[in-house]
Amino acid sequence: MKHKPTSADYSAAKANGISATAFYHRLRRGWDIGKAITEPLQIQERSKRHRVFALYKGDELLSVGTIEEIAEELNVLPETVLFYGTNVYKRRLETRKNPKNCRELVELEDDD
Repeated sequence: MKHKPTSADYSAAKANGISATAFYHRLRRGWDIGKAITEPLQIQERSKRHRVFALYKGDELLSVGTIEEIAEELNVLPETVLFYGTNVYKRRLETRKNPKNCRELVELEDDD
């Protein structure tokens, strides 16, 4: 990294919709600090947050909406809700005694 980022740099990136992790990795890849803060995320990186999901706990439907809507309703971070849909989380469930009582994120399909 050419420039050690400050907390103000991270705040500016967050204000532009760029997570701290994405900002950090951009700098590690040699991006200019200004570009790392202002360059919008690629469409595929942002699009998941705009799709509609259902979150279940076992057979119980907890919430339906975008990642942000579900996170707000459950009072958790959006990254937590996204984690419920990852392969890592699903592998962890395989080792549990009662995986049917765990949260599962399911993407709902568009009618288009």
